[in-house]
Amino acid sequence: MGNIGCYPVEYNPKVHGPYSPARYYGPRDIPFSEVKLQDVPAWISRRKFNPIRTVNRAYWRWVFKYGDVKKGGFSWIMQLAFFMAAGSYMLRYNQHKYERHAKYH
Repeated sequence: MGNIGCYPVEYNPKVHGPYSPARYYGPRDIPFSEVKLQDVPAWISRRKFNPIRTVNRAYWRWVFKYGDVKKGGFSWIMQLAFFMAAGSYMLRYNQHKYERHAKYH
C-alpha cells in the first residue's frame, strides 16, 4: 500500500515528459505479434504482470481514445451501454439460466 498514488518506478520525467496513465513505462520489448513460438515462455517471463495496472492502463487508453476528445461521437456512449448491459447480465446469470427455453421430452 506504500505506492498507491505514486508514479511507477520506471517513470522518469526528464526522459518521458509529462506523465500519462495510459502509457507503459517499463522496458521496451518486442511486440507479442513478432514473438516466435519457441520464445513465448521467455517473453512472458520478462513481463511484469500486475492486473490492477493493466486494467487501469486499458481504462485510460479507452478514455483518451473515446471519452476525452474535442469532437466526441456516439461510439463511447454505445460502448458504455453495451458493457453495462453485459455486466448486468453476468451479475444476474443465475436468475436468467432458469428462464431458458428447453424441451422436456
